[in-house]
Amino acid sequence: YSGVVRFAFLAKSATTIGDFRFYIDNFVVEPIPDCAEITGVTVSDLTKNSAKISFTELYPVPVNGVHYEVRTSGIPGTSGAIQTGVLASGVNFVDLSGLLPSTNYQVYFRAACSATEWTSGSSFTTLCNYPDIISADDETRCGTGSVTFDVASGSGVVKWYSSENAFTSFYTGNSYTTPLLSEDISYWVSSEINSGVSGSGGLAAPVNHATGSPTNNYGLYFNVLEGINLVSTDVYSTAAGTIGVKILNPSGVEILSISNIAITNGGLTTPNVISLNNIYLPPGMGYRLKIVSPTGVTLYRNNSGLTYPMVDPLNALNVTSGDYSGVTTSTYYYFYNIVYNKVCVSPRIEVQAIVTPAPVLALSETEFEFCEGESVLVTVTEGASNYDSYVWEPVIGVTGDATTGWTFNPTVSTVYTLTASQTTGDLCATLKTVHFNVNPLPLILPLDEGYQACLDVSKELSVGDSYSLSVIHSNSFETAP
Repeated sequence: YSGVVRFAFLAKSATTIGDFRFYIDNFVVEPIPDCAEITGVTVSDLTKNSAKISFTELYPVPVNGVHYEVRTSGIPGTSGAIQTGVLASGVNFVDLSGLLPSTNYQVYFRAACSATEWTSGSSFTTLCNYPDIISADDETRCGTGSVTFDVASGSGVVKWYSSENAFTSFYTGNSYTTPLLSEDISYWVSSEINSGVSGSGGLAAPVNHATGSPTNNYGLYFNVLEGINLVSTDVYSTAAGTIGVKILNPSGVEILSISNIAITNGGLTTPNVISLNNIYLPPGMGYRLKIVSPTGVTLYRNNSGLTYPMVDPLNALNVTSGDYSGVTTSTYYYFYNIVYNKVCVSPRIEVQAIVTPAPVLALSETEFEFCEGESVLVTVTEGASNYDSYVWEPVIGVTGDATTGWTFNPTVSTVYTLTASQTTGDLCATLKTVHFNVNPLPLILPLDEGYQACLDVSKELSVGDSYSLSVIHSNSFETAP
């Protein structure tokens, strides 16, 4: 905009005295720069050889676009850049590829204007050289049933997870067959290799130590800078007993719990080595390793001469403070020589089992109640031609087929499940359940050979749980005078 700009001021008061004074000065007017400053640089979609770098949308938009440089060293604008380029006007991101694994890069931007300078470098490190997931395809089935996923990977071990951020895998292997599914479900897979590099975090052993009965939920806070498998940790005790150990992730969710660990009195010379089950921990800040349910033990801790964070030589697991029941503290509680193996894990890939609706199948009835020894008939009322295989589970107490129906005579209450399936074509399947509530027959008790009864006095004869016979008098009874 160019032209005259006017400013107006309005004053209000509850009084009728119109004595207002305004003292306004030091107006500063700055022209809009030809190119806005580049800010808000972020890194996303990071892999071992690629990354997406974005920045806040610019105003005004530089007509000639934005220059960028990717470097491992040196000053932007000089020789030695790994990658360079110009983003078109209005584009505020660049997708980088062809990068090296486990390499630190700096990326610089400069709007294509004569008066602008390069931004300060934004740093990022590519992921480790993980084994690739070569193929991981969705699977589709018709109706209720299982699907089998076959994942092709490089040299790594394929692990399966129930969610994108689950800490513990539920299955290991390239091929996974699901349980029976009746609706869509997603799984996540990754491939990992042990890097062959081991390390340990925290104090190696007690120094400047003290002992005492451990308190429930005390322990350590620590950060994980690279993906690791936790192997073990040491505790030192001057009394025998038991403890439990748990690990919380940065969100406070318990991801490992081990109970009733036997602890011996080894003093300062013989540590108790506690296995941590090789649980995988991805990078994250604020993990917690805790003692739970201690009995009988007297554990060593450190109270003084400590500096946090305790950076391990490989900078993979750094203890940041003691954990005083959820509160950070300078006291170092209980856990020494936290051993880990570095693990290189690929980003997780989602695979989906898609269940499409099966053809209709309807039964004559699905709820029955009858007496023991009786039988009932169940028939297909709709969709019999949609399937060519019918299997009941259990098979005891049922006879017949889909054409004439099935006769059921169970002796006890039973739930039967029918699996109707196609052996050709789309291989659809559906499940139907039928409930049978079988009432037992009444128990008939034998009568005695004779009874005594007074004349004109009723005598009840019991022949079962719910049947009785009342008699006034009968020639078959002896009667007292």
